[in-house]
Amino acid sequence: MSAPQVLPFQRVGSQWLAATEAGILADPMRMGKTIQAIRGSDLAGARHVLVACPAIAAEGWRREFLRWQQVDRSVGIVTERAAAPATDVVIVAYNRLTAADSKALYPSLRRKWGVLVNDEAQALKNPQSKRTRAIYGANCDRRSGLS
Repeated sequence: MSAPQVLPFQRVGSQWLAATEAGILADPMRMGKTIQAIRGSDLAGARHVLVACPAIAAEGWRREFLRWQQVDRSVGIVTERAAAPATDVVIVAYNRLTAADSKALYPSLRRKWGVLVNDEAQALKNPQSKRTRAIYGANCDRRSGLS
């Protein structure tokens, strides 16, 4: 089976993501930002990818990684009351990171990630929120995370 075709603007977005250390992909809804993030991870040579997203989007991310990635990576979702799966791509819901028992999850997420994708990143705009601190650390700077 041949790989799905990426549209020209998605190719440009993927290349831009792969070439930048940190960036926001702000295309309108339904334009394939998920595809661009996955292909950008591929182009960057990232073996390990962490995706933080709303709970409702986790299965969609898993399905899209399996469909679009060009790098052979295993893909798993953090489920309730479980450690992160020992997969190359780990998908975790924001609410899982802020649950009462979330601190038990953190050790299994501590590894060198090639790419961090924050889906619906507007949910991380308040530096005082538990969700933002779970992703960026107590100081909410780019040097810390998953504290």
